[in-house]
Amino acid sequence: YLDKMKQDISEFIDCHGQTVLIVGAGGGKLFGYADSAKKIYALDCNKETLDKLKGIIPECDQGNKYELICDYFENVTTKVDIVIFEFSLHEISDTYKTLKHAKSLATRVIVAEHTSDSEWICLAQEDQNVKRVEEGLIKFIIKKTNEYITGKEFIDLDDLKSKLGYKID
Repeated sequence: YLDKMKQDISEFIDCHGQTVLIVGAGGGKLFGYADSAKKIYALDCNKETLDKLKGIIPECDQGNKYELICDYFENVTTKVDIVIFEFSLHEISDTYKTLKHAKSLATRVIVAEHTSDSEWICLAQEDQNVKRVEEGLIKFIIKKTNEYITGKEFIDLDDLKSKLGYKID
């Protein structure tokens, strides 16, 4: 499902020759959809996940165009062409303020996020966070949207719990 998601995102976003800031880039699960950009700033507040991404970059021979930043989005002041929230906006408490900050850094802001009817957000107990994102997005003029339906199967409940990283009911 990750390959399909990367393909869908790369078809939605034209990064060719652009400077891009990817918010929530750590871990590198979706690494590669912005490869046509001239410069990519990969931001995550978790050093361990950025270390995972750092290990992937040399494999793609793109290391010279990537700059990894371990910080919180609100501290970023670098101007770019595109800010992309990679399934991370639901982790930030003030959606409206965050999107205003993103618009001050870039001419285009892309939000890749779960929707409120996603089964995943219920399982991951993220439904309130995603609802907050949707309410924050309403305050902005959205020029283009697309919905992609993907799925992930788990072997059993223990497999799901290991993916989530915490105990669920």
